[in-house]
Amino acid sequence: MKKIALIALALLTATLPALAQAPNAATSAPAGKTFSVQTSTVGELLDNPAAKAIFAKYLPSVVANPQLELGRAMTLPDIVQYAPEITPDKLAAIDADLKALPPQ
Repeated sequence: MKKIALIALALLTATLPALAQAPNAATSAPAGKTFSVQTSTVGELLDNPAAKAIFAKYLPSVVANPQLELGRAMTLPDIVQYAPEITPDKLAAIDADLKALPPQ
């Protein structure tokens, strides 16, 4: 009986440091993606249905343009030079709507 207690104590002692270092699933899960006009690429916006709907709401002709595929790695401010209809007011409105989306 004494042997069993010592073995159990040894196992518990060996296991406790590992348990203390184990990440908490709630805190270690990566946060969801939030979208921003400044940091999100056109491709990220197009690939997410909710973000694409916001993009299309303010800039339908840009979203419908087949050349937009060439700018997938760019942000909206990066493509302003190619699409004059992207105004600072529209960028601000898009950004506000994107930030209102829940993390994806």
